[in-house]
Amino acid sequence: MKKMLVFLGFLLLIGCSSQDLGVNDLKESYPDSFATGVESLSEEQQSKLGLPNDVPFTVSNVAAETEGNETMVEYQSDGSDRLVVTTIYEPGNILQDLENQLNLNSGSVAGAEDRGDSYYIEWYNGDEDTIYQVEYFSDSEERPQQTLSIANSI
Repeated sequence: MKKMLVFLGFLLLIGCSSQDLGVNDLKESYPDSFATGVESLSEEQQSKLGLPNDVPFTVSNVAAETEGNETMVEYQSDGSDRLVVTTIYEPGNILQDLENQLNLNSGSVAGAEDRGDSYYIEWYNGDEDTIYQVEYFSDSEERPQQTLSIANSI
């Protein structure tokens, strides 16, 4: 019985600590702020949507907005942390010339820039013909590393 209670407590802890950040989970959890913002996207575009698997804060709200070939998804915490991920479909050659270059786990080379109150990373995924832009707003000194981790989880 004691082992069973410990096991159930462990499962509860795992269930509470993970965040469901996939497109279907977000549609279900945030029907007004997220689902309505991505409903005009095709299934293919939704599959390319830049959704991180993990963020360095507890998400309290997610909102999405699609305009033309661009979708912006904003993740908010109860505190001051905020994450904005923009996906640009079939972008052409519009990458910004940023001060730093980083190698992502996917093999892509990303431009990066400290913007004072945020850290910004942008890269082109040739396989999906998509540009991803990640901007993380936080007071943390580890913001550049956290932003890189977010980018690597997309």
